[in-house]
Amino acid sequence: YDAKRAEGRSHYNALGHCAGKLVRVIWKMLTGEVEFNLE
Repeated sequence: YDAKRAEGRSHYNALGHCAGKLVRVIWKMLTGEVEFNLE
């Protein structure tokens, strides 16, 4: 979020970018055989 805001993006644009990235990560974990590891 902070990186996009530093680029001059609006609050909603930065949030949209973060949300999209989170969705891609979750989708990859659900569809691939990737186990969640907090470390």
